[in-house]
Amino acid sequence: MSYFMRLPWTQMLSRQNLISAGYVLACAAIALLLSALLHFPHGPQHWSADMVTSKYSPARDTQHDRIALVYVTDATLAGLRYTAPTDRQLLADLVKKIDAAGASAIGLDFIFDRKTEDAKDAALKDAIRTARAKVVLGRFGGGPDAEPPDSFEKGFIADTTRPAGHLFFAEHQSSLVITDDAIRKMAAQSAGTSETKSFAEVLAEAAGTTPHKRSSYIAWLKEPDDGTETFLTLSADTVLNTTGKTPPDMVAKMLGGKIVLVGGNFFDRDQHLIPFSVSSHHRYPGLFVHAQILDQFLNDRSIAIIGSTGTALLAALGAAIGFWAGRWSGNRYMLVELATVATLILVGILTFVYGGLIFPYTSTLLAWIAGAAGGHYGQSHHA
Repeated sequence: MSYFMRLPWTQMLSRQNLISAGYVLACAAIALLLSALLHFPHGPQHWSADMVTSKYSPARDTQHDRIALVYVTDATLAGLRYTAPTDRQLLADLVKKIDAAGASAIGLDFIFDRKTEDAKDAALKDAIRTARAKVVLGRFGGGPDAEPPDSFEKGFIADTTRPAGHLFFAEHQSSLVITDDAIRKMAAQSAGTSETKSFAEVLAEAAGTTPHKRSSYIAWLKEPDDGTETFLTLSADTVLNTTGKTPPDMVAKMLGGKIVLVGGNFFDRDQHLIPFSVSSHHRYPGLFVHAQILDQFLNDRSIAIIGSTGTALLAALGAAIGFWAGRWSGNRYMLVELATVATLILVGILTFVYGGLIFPYTSTLLAWIAGAAGGHYGQSHHA
C-alpha cells in the first residue's frame, strides 16, 4: 500500500495539489468575470483589442478608389427653415448632381420616417427613382431594437422603387447593464429578407458583390500610408457648388465610377467612438462606419474574436502557467512577469495580423498574474 501511495498519479491528488488546482481555476473564473463585467467605453478587455486594431489594421497605399463620402453639415443647412429632417429638396439636388457625375451607386444615410413638404418629398422620390446610378436608401426598420417603421417610411421607400437597408450598428451591453458606446460590430440581422439587411450589405449587392459575413466584428481600414484620407470626402456644398468656387468638371472627375455615400456630419448626432478612438477619443460620423463595413464586404475581409470557450481555456491555461512560473521563478519573479506581459502582447499582435483574431489579452493576463501571485506566495509559504 505504501508503494501504491507513492505512485506519481496519486501524488497529484494530494491536498496541496488539489488546493493549487482549485486556486488556478478560481483565478481563471475571476479573470473571465472581470473581463466580462468591465465593459465601460474602452474598458480593460476592449482597450487592448482596440489598441491592436488601431495600430495593426491594414491600410491601403493611397486613398480608396471605389468609395467616396459626401457630407451634409450644419453649414450646408444654414439659412434653411428647419434642419431636421434634412431638407428633401437639397437631397434631391445632391442625388441629381452625384448621378450626373457618373457615380456607379449612391447610398443615402438618412431616415425617411416622416413627411416634410409635399413638393420636396416628391422631388426627392423622383430624383431617386429616375437616377441612372443604383441607389440604396437607409431605413429605421430592421434593427434589433427598432420599432416597426411607420407607413410613411414604407410608402416613401416603395415609391422610389429602390432597395433599402437598416442603419444600425451593434453596441455591447454588459451584465451590469452598462452600455459600451464604442462601435465594434455590425448589428445583428435575420437572414432571408431584404428589410433586415444592413445599409452597407445592400450597397455591396448593388455594386455587384455578394457579401460574406463571417463575423459580426467590423474589419477596420486604417488611413493610407501616403497620409491621405481613407475615403475621398467632399462637403455637400462643394458638390452643389453653392459658393460658385467648384471647377466645372471637378465633381465628375472625383466621383465618377465610385460608390458615393451621402450622410450627415453634425456635431450633436450620429457621432461614434470606434477602435481608432482609443487614444484620441475622437468621434466619427456614422457614414464613415458604413463605408468601413462596405469596404469589408467589397474586399471580403473579416476579423473575429476568440469565443467564450476559447477565452475560458486560455484563461485557465494562463492561470496554470502563471502558477507554475510563480512557484519556480524564485527571486526572478518580476523578470518573469515582464517577459510574460511582453509575450502576451506579441501573441495578441501576431494573432490579429496573421490570423484575423482578436486575442483576449486582458482576461488571459489577469488569470496569469493571479496564478503567478498564488504560485509565488505558495512557494514562499511552503519554504
